[in-house]
Amino acid sequence: MKSIDIEALHAKQYEILLEFDRVCKKYGLTYFLAYGTLLGAIRHKGFIPWDDDIDTLMPYQDYVKLNEIPKSEWKHPFFLQNSETDKNYSLCFSKIRNSHTTLITKELAHLDINQGVDIDIYPLLNLADDASDRNKQYFHTKAYMLLQVNEPPVNHGRVYYFAGKALLTLIPRGLKSILKDRYLSKITQYNNTQNCYVLNGNLEVMKQVLSSKWFTRMVDEQFENKEFPIPNGAVEWLRTRFGEKYMELPPEEKRGFKLSTFVRIDLDHPYTIYRGIDYYNNSKRRKVENNRWVGKDG
Repeated sequence: MKSIDIEALHAKQYEILLEFDRVCKKYGLTYFLAYGTLLGAIRHKGFIPWDDDIDTLMPYQDYVKLNEIPKSEWKHPFFLQNSETDKNYSLCFSKIRNSHTTLITKELAHLDINQGVDIDIYPLLNLADDASDRNKQYFHTKAYMLLQVNEPPVNHGRVYYFAGKALLTLIPRGLKSILKDRYLSKITQYNNTQNCYVLNGNLEVMKQVLSSKWFTRMVDEQFENKEFPIPNGAVEWLRTRFGEKYMELPPEEKRGFKLSTFVRIDLDHPYTIYRGIDYYNNSKRRKVENNRWVGKDG
């Protein structure tokens, strides 16, 4: 790929967000714009011009309810993707895909899954108040993510990588599923705690402690040509994630699309035509950066 029409990509992602919003409102589910999408709403009243995705967040109870909604509820070509609906999907959060499009990244190109343009839906989990319980919860979260992804982490240093690889080799396949469910039960057992954290597969972001008070209610905020819900503590969260100067634009040299982690983007044709070519083609997974952008936004 030599060029990407970022505005056309944004338009496809926005269509998915509209469908997600429709379903959540129909079923009375709480969700929030998150991370770079939240920053875009506050600072740009829409997409950050150089952002490449849409991030959303749901309290865990609502996240579970979303994944229980019948497939027939989603208007074609939209598809709610998780390990239940797409058996080879291995991330610890859900996505909504447009099955008539293609967006293949190096992170997932080795998997035989739906590879359409997507938005991310992260679960927000209550964090134990007791320090000892919190440490156990973080440990169980790492174990859960390792078993869910079923691959050693490639972005968190050699220790994590080789320890993860050894554990995945030693644990029998049948036991992995049992342990994964057990760890998920342990990390989601807490209610009405003072703080919370996001289960998104990034250890650094996961360890950011967020106040539960920031997510007690939805507040409407303009994003493009419609209002979407943001958390009542959006400003405090943005300061935690991006720093006190989150409203300032990064230097021009740090604004730009980083093409190196994208294998294929085709907004006019379904991902299935690239199966065996650009994804699921027996090539080994390559290490990639956690962030696909030069700058800190997104």
